[in-house]
Amino acid sequence: AQTSGSTLVLDDGTTISGGALALNDANDVLEIEVGPGGSNGPGPDATLDGVTVTNAGTVQIDSGATLALQDRAAIDGAISFNGTGGMLALDTSSNVSNAVVGLSSGNAIDFTDITSNENPQVQYDSTSDTLRVTYQPAEHSPITETIQLSGGHTASDFVAVQDQNGGTEVLDQPNASVTVLTPDGLDFQTNPNPLTEMGSGAIEPSGSMFTFT
Repeated sequence: AQTSGSTLVLDDGTTISGGALALNDANDVLEIEVGPGGSNGPGPDATLDGVTVTNAGTVQIDSGATLALQDRAAIDGAISFNGTGGMLALDTSSNVSNAVVGLSSGNAIDFTDITSNENPQVQYDSTSDTLRVTYQPAEHSPITETIQLSGGHTASDFVAVQDQNGGTEVLDQPNASVTVLTPDGLDFQTNPNPLTEMGSGAIEPSGSMFTFT
C-alpha cells in the first residue's frame, strides 16, 4: 500500500500482513486509534505482521490505542504517542529504527515475548536518550533490545512489569508529589497514622512547609 500527503487510520483489530507501507511525505500519518471495543478490548487495535513501514511519515498511536508489531515487522519512520494510554507492543523479531516520541506517564512499550523468567532489566541512557531492555533466555547469553526515545527522560522514569500475557511492559512511571494541608494541632499519633499510610510528601501547617518521609 502507498499513501501520499494523507492519513491512513487503522483500528478495530485491523491486521496488515507482509509487504511494505510507504509514507512518502513528512506529513503522511499512519494513525492507530481505539476501535469500537475501546482500549480494554481483547487485542491490539492494529497489527503489522511482517510489514515494513518506510520513509518520512509518522506512525501515530492515539490515546488508549495499541499497535502490535510481530514476525519481523519494521518501522523506519518516527513513532509518536498522541495522548495517554497508548501502547506499542512488539516482539523481539521486529524493529523500530527511529525515535519513539511522546512516551510519558500512561503510555507503555510492551516486549511481548520477553518473559519474567528471563529476568528483564531496564536501563536508560540519558546521554543518547536510549532505552534498553536486557534479558537472558535459558542457556543463552544476555540479549539487549534497544529503543531510541525523544523527549528527555531520567533513569528513574522507567519500570518493567509483567503484562497480562506474560510479556514485559516498560512503563513511564510518574513522580507523584503529595501535599497535605493541615490545621494547627492535628494529631498524627492516630492509628492508622496518616504519615505511614501516605509514605512521603509535604505537610503545610499554617502555610509553613515541613517534609516527611
